[in-house]
Amino acid sequence: MPLVQLLMNYMMRNMFPAQLHSALCQYHRTCRLNIWSFQSLSLDRPGLGRTQLSHDLPYGDPFEMDVLKLPGLRTLAINYSTKESSRPNSWIHHDEILPFVCMAPNLKHLIIRAADLLRSLNSLSFDLLRGFGPWEEILLRMANVVDLSHLRSLDTCVHTDPSMLSSAARLLKNLNRLYIHIQPWRRDQADFAADADDGGMIAAVCAFNPLQFLCLRGVRSVISLRQIFSQHGQSLKGLIIEASERARTFPARHDNGYKFPIFLDDGHLTQELADKPETDGIASCFRDAVINAAMDEKLAMGIWNIISSSQPTGRLKNLRITPFGSAFFSREEMHVLHHVSSSFLITRSGSYGDTVEIAEIGRMAWEVWREADIAEEGTLRLPHEVKEILNELWPLGPGQKKWGEMKWKSFPLQI
Repeated sequence: MPLVQLLMNYMMRNMFPAQLHSALCQYHRTCRLNIWSFQSLSLDRPGLGRTQLSHDLPYGDPFEMDVLKLPGLRTLAINYSTKESSRPNSWIHHDEILPFVCMAPNLKHLIIRAADLLRSLNSLSFDLLRGFGPWEEILLRMANVVDLSHLRSLDTCVHTDPSMLSSAARLLKNLNRLYIHIQPWRRDQADFAADADDGGMIAAVCAFNPLQFLCLRGVRSVISLRQIFSQHGQSLKGLIIEASERARTFPARHDNGYKFPIFLDDGHLTQELADKPETDGIASCFRDAVINAAMDEKLAMGIWNIISSSQPTGRLKNLRITPFGSAFFSREEMHVLHHVSSSFLITRSGSYGDTVEIAEIGRMAWEVWREADIAEEGTLRLPHEVKEILNELWPLGPGQKKWGEMKWKSFPLQI
């Protein structure tokens, strides 16, 4: 039977096979197709070829350009080649493939990854984990070959020039969902250690029309949040604030208690860490992480009360609180952080929104992960330094012999 109402999600490492393309053309023209594995297109051979060298692709099938003509193609992930030129802050773009990508008649979601467009798009994502390319330039170049005015979702960052993102923002008239790194990748380490955000990036975020959903990665200053909220606060339905992935390189120095992660530095932190081979810095970082990760019902309700009390309209109906960031620590430390970092879902219901309910979520998933990890990696043996920190924060009570039995609780919320 024809695959009229089914989806095909292609996630293999090799290029989308020409034989599979032929089968879809002949028997399943209406099948919706999502190609999630990154495809390498190029014009070095008629209809075939790739932008990467063959040693980067263990499976040597070429990409068939006619795949772009399939009416059911909805999602496509591609490699986009750039390289830095000899001039400072300048890039050489190999963007000949963009007009061909954009000829896909019904493509809705495009994912671009840097390697060494259709009438309109719904969402555009740049694969930020693979490399830090000139995404702001690529976005503006795409505007020359595809109508970006209907784009609704964008996940990106800026390499060097935030003003280019501001220019692109004026073209994205209907964008309602933005995921953005607040710090340009080209900032010096000395700038990173400071507690100020890049003013150009804040201006770029404010250049977008009022958004409904916003994810801010690596924001450091409450002042920056106020500026952003002055533009998007009234329209926001969802907000995510993520700490920077480089936070462990520059551990935050803050008092006991849960605080918004602002990175403070006295100008000598990098030198101090380099001059001290002992693990005092890492131990202090873990201690702060445990304090901030400790989430119980009391702290969750405290966060809810602060947010809801500053909303006269009472628009907030659902709040999910999930501590994260344990992946930067050792296996033993990660288990401790998961143990104390409960997740909660808080909902407001009732005719007048006067009933607030709170429920812990994700506990079963954590237990399954814990059991699987111990079965695969063996029994946990906490380092002496970790035990000392836990005993300082939550001393074992009478009859308690293991850290898993300790009566832990959250620390006061500090704002």
